Amino acid sequence: MRTHAMFYRSRGFGLVEVLVAMTIGLILLGGAISMLSTNKWTYKVVEQQGRIQENARFALETISRDLRAAGYFGCVDYLNKVANQISGTTAGSLLDTSAPVNGLENYDPAGATANKTWYPSANTVVPAGIVTGSDAISIRYLDSANSMATIAPFMTQPSDAIQTNAGNGLTAGDIVAITDCDNADIFQVTGPADPDTSGTIEHNTGGAELPGNANPDLSKSYDSGATVLPMASVVYFIGTGADGRPALFRGVMPATGDRSAMNTRELIQGVEHLHILYGKDTTGDEVPDSFLKAGAAGLTTNNDWDNVVNLRISLLVSSDEEIGQDVDIQARTLLDENVAAANDRRFRRVFTTTINLRNKASSS
Repeated sequence: MRTHAMFYRSRGFGLVEVLVAMTIGLILLGGAISMLSTNKWTYKVVEQQGRIQENARFALETISRDLRAAGYFGCVDYLNKVANQISGTTAGSLLDTSAPVNGLENYDPAGATANKTWYPSANTVVPAGIVTGSDAISIRYLDSANSMATIAPFMTQPSDAIQTNAGNGLTAGDIVAITDCDNADIFQVTGPADPDTSGTIEHNTGGAELPGNANPDLSKSYDSGATVLPMASVVYFIGTGADGRPALFRGVMPATGDRSAMNTRELIQGVEHLHILYGKDTTGDEVPDSFLKAGAAGLTTNNDWDNVVNLRISLLVSSDEEIGQDVDIQARTLLDENVAAANDRRFRRVFTTTINLRNKASSS
């Protein structure tokens, strides 16, 4: 009897007990898998939303930095005091200084002339690769962060070379300006072979550097107190990125070769739309009375653009990846422009900022 009782107490689980244990185990395992899947999805959502914010922040910060310097030509207040010596400079081209800010509204290669024209320059040459529906902006200014003072021997006649300290960072072919607050001259450095080492800056015509200078003489002889600054010329637009999706592009003057050409590079992927409105002041109090599109009535001529005091810029930025099952069917508004729903599974956000043009010289 004792042996039978011991055997009974030591027997294994019954079938019902095993099935119950398996059921409980499957429930716990399913819960763990569901939690893991949820956590993974949440992580991807947070990661993609964070990337959207970071991309937008970087894009707006980069554009803002250029725009805040737009139209800065040293301490010269009027553009008619800026003599552009660059050969073959046409209105609205990369080296044109007559209009420091140019805007292109809603580019459409098959649309009306207004949708293919930069204002106020009336130039119709658009960046290679710009997509239909993209606004674009081009900006000209002098780079104060890399300015250098002139030193003796100073110029005694307008054709003389300019002397700066060695290590000025310049190479033959660079586009620079010299200014003394009363006047400024834009020109191309044509020599010597190594301006950085010698500190000497020559401004002859022709030669190996393109596009060259139309005139070897500057508008005046600059002496002590003058400053030399590199010229910056940038363009922002929406193009097709390396992954086949829209992206924000930035065009700049090339570091070598013909400086009147433009090198473009993809700045931020996933920027699908860029829209810009220009704040025009009509009362002289430096506060915009209206926000207009480039080329709209009242914003076509140089005089109109003299009264632009700030810009509103809006970007539509999407996530790198499609996430989840929900389709984006939401139409969006960027300032006054409606953007249709994308009908995919990417996240999107609209980012808008206002940037003051605090350095822009006036046309007169």
